[in-house]
Amino acid sequence: MSFSFQIEGTAGAARAGVFSTPHGPVETPAFMPVGTLATVKALDPEDLIRMGASMILGNAYHLHLRPATTSCERWADSTASCSGTVRS
Repeated sequence: MSFSFQIEGTAGAARAGVFSTPHGPVETPAFMPVGTLATVKALDPEDLIRMGASMILGNAYHLHLRPATTSCERWADSTASCSGTVRS
């Protein structure tokens, strides 16, 4: 598993670049919604796509705290059709 970050441009202390992951590249800065307890609250996947979300962050620790596997299964099901990058 390899990750890298390439700086594409700077302006003062700000920088833009590409964060490369095994699941695909993510241009930065980026809007990265957080999926807590296996869902991004109050937004449908179509909303996330329209808003330009290129990566979803999932807190795997929250899923680990749940005794049933249903939380993990729900997270996997909800991100299965995602064309962007999903990280947990």
